[in-house]
Amino acid sequence: MIFLKKMIDILIHPNNFFESIKSRDGIYNAFIYYFIISIFSFVIFRLKDLLIVLRFPYYLALGVPVSPITPFFESILWFCISLISSFFIAGLFHLFMRLIGKKNEFSTSYKITVYSLTPLLVFYPFFNLILPLDIVTLVTYIIFHLYFAFLFILGFYKLYELNKVKLILFVIFLTIVYSIYAFTIVALLMR
Repeated sequence: MIFLKKMIDILIHPNNFFESIKSRDGIYNAFIYYFIISIFSFVIFRLKDLLIVLRFPYYLALGVPVSPITPFFESILWFCISLISSFFIAGLFHLFMRLIGKKNEFSTSYKITVYSLTPLLVFYPFFNLILPLDIVTLVTYIIFHLYFAFLFILGFYKLYELNKVKLILFVIFLTIVYSIYAFTIVALLMR
């Protein structure tokens, strides 16, 4: 129940949530939250792959080259990459905060990073499962990413107590890093 309450607070009351984690919720609790919500997200996201695996004999009979193992291993690989990249992204933003003179612990950056990912990890997999790849999917994808960015900026603003100039620098840095990250993921997926 604590997990669901935390998820609802992040989505509905982000201001209060970020205020409440200033002094509690170390990196361990944030990682466990991220681990659980990532498993949930990947299971939902990969249901399409599971349907392919279950229909493997049908595709084989049609002569379609489908491996029942590939989607499973891809899911495990992307799951591990997401866990590792959460530390990398948090570290990158923690380094930026150090460069602009903020001295909070790494755990603060990590908490903000993983808790801000909640809308992407909770809602996007359902839309991917239900909606075909069209303009509606693109719009929902953009909305969830904008809400993620809002939570990310709000979290850093609240927990690092940024002034307006440093907040603007942070938003510029976030845009650059997020663009590079997104283009890298798209390039990996398209190869």
